[in-house]
Amino acid sequence: MTCLPPEFVEYVQFVNKMIEIGDESATIPSDDLLQCDAPGCGGLIEQGGSRYQIEFYPNEKPANIWRLELRVSDIAAISEGLIGELTLWGCEDPACGRLFSSPHCDCFDCDYREDERFGEFTVPDAIVMLNLRGIDGISSTSSRSDVITILGDPEKIGGGYPDSVFGYIFPWIKYFRSDCQVRFEFTKNARRIRKVCFLEKDWAPISP
Repeated sequence: MTCLPPEFVEYVQFVNKMIEIGDESATIPSDDLLQCDAPGCGGLIEQGGSRYQIEFYPNEKPANIWRLELRVSDIAAISEGLIGELTLWGCEDPACGRLFSSPHCDCFDCDYREDERFGEFTVPDAIVMLNLRGIDGISSTSSRSDVITILGDPEKIGGGYPDSVFGYIFPWIKYFRSDCQVRFEFTKNARRIRKVCFLEKDWAPISP
């Protein structure tokens, strides 16, 4: 059990007050609308729900953040002094210092692993990644025409010209699949694959 420091209780009391008066910050789903002078922030998890996500910074050190989910009843009990301890779980890395209200929570800093299926790959690694996604029949010697013959007409096509800012833009085509976006880039004459880029299926460029 972890004893609740006064600063945490102070923040939870603020959250409880906002809930009691029906303040907008406690009724709109968010992750940071509930803020005050105490070192924490949080918000309602879902519209009409009774659970709140709370992040607390002991000693105002973000590296030791607590990430908790508390129900309205828990928030009220902590505010009234009826609960002075909580069962919290730490990150698997003992040096991390972060605490969570569930043993199933993931620590973004320690548990996050970049999905190696996405990214930009040159030949021959690109061919291996294509095969892993069930895209067969394409080799390191495949041309743009070969790829189109195998996969059909692409959703997007571009490149094949010099750009004053980026230099020469190599010919490329893109396909939108149910599991990802696949962008093939070719040599200037489009006779060989230079690289293949795999993007999340919902990826979109950031608008200026």
